Amino acid sequence: MIKPKKNMKGLIHTLTLLASLILVAGSIGCGDDDDGPTLGQPQLRALVGRWTVALGSDVQLGTGDAPGNWSNFSITFNDTFEVSVDGVPSEAVVFDISTYSISGDNATLLTLTFNGEPLETAVAEINDDTMTLSFTINDDNDQLGARNKSVDGDWTFFLQR
Repeated sequence: MIKPKKNMKGLIHTLTLLASLILVAGSIGCGDDDDGPTLGQPQLRALVGRWTVALGSDVQLGTGDAPGNWSNFSITFNDTFEVSVDGVPSEAVVFDISTYSISGDNATLLTLTFNGEPLETAVAEINDDTMTLSFTINDDNDQLGARNKSVDGDWTFFLQR
């Protein structure tokens, strides 16, 4: 003869064990895979947008003002790694760029590489809504689209968003 109490206890024990196994398996499969944002994400958030000069004198070549009228200059970085430039004066043929990549180990001090070319790099230091963008052009290379020696030297742009 079957004892109902004993079979009921066995069934409850088996169901409890099965439920425990399901919970353990479920919690292992649902671990926290998100380790937070990668460094590239804060860099991208800091960089993306349209950056302009407040004054034409916010663009320097060496220790003086860059040649030409830079008062309408702007550079726009989008989140698909495309970049566009407007307002470059004809006296300074520079900025033949269309794409960029980000490197560096800091969210506000980063290196930009334009057009996938290792020689076409700039350093960007971003502080909220201001950015200092600097790079060097020399006559040995066609960097950033520079096509004449009048643009050789150390460039610094003081930009605002």
